[in-house]
Amino acid sequence: MSIKLYELSRSFENLWDTIDSLEPSDENYGDFCQAFLTSLEGMEDDFKIKAENIAVYIKRMSAESDAIAAETKNLTARKKALDNKSQWLKGYLMGNMAKMSLKKIEGTKAVLTVRNNPESVVITDLNSVLQYTQFIKPQEIDESAIDKTALKRAIQQGDEIGGASLVRGQSLQIK
Repeated sequence: MSIKLYELSRSFENLWDTIDSLEPSDENYGDFCQAFLTSLEGMEDDFKIKAENIAVYIKRMSAESDAIAAETKNLTARKKALDNKSQWLKGYLMGNMAKMSLKKIEGTKAVLTVRNNPESVVITDLNSVLQYTQFIKPQEIDESAIDKTALKRAIQQGDEIGGASLVRGQSLQIK
């Protein structure tokens, strides 16, 4: 059975502690020192071999991690391309269904329904909306600084907010 790296380190420390506790005047000091040096050499060789094996394992794990990162990047790009193509095809289908005045198509493999989405806020003039400070999130100054939920609620309650309006879009649902 092979000795573990931490066991080698512990044995190495124990040997040093033992040699430190001895006095040169002790009876077998010379013999112990010779045995100590021989043990140290053997332990050091074993330690170096084990340390190198661990280093090789670390290199393998790092290479695998790099390969996973590269594959993640490729898969992310592929996902984005598929998502974009899917969105484009949904728009294409929805546009052509509108031209044909179709709101629903029931097929054997898919059901297509054009549905109305909830209203959402469209900012047409950011500077005008920024004058209404109750819709601005603290310490932000772009469109993301606007609390669109609160702005939507205000517009729905009849407040006139220059530079913002409610629009209702549509999306295609495929089941």
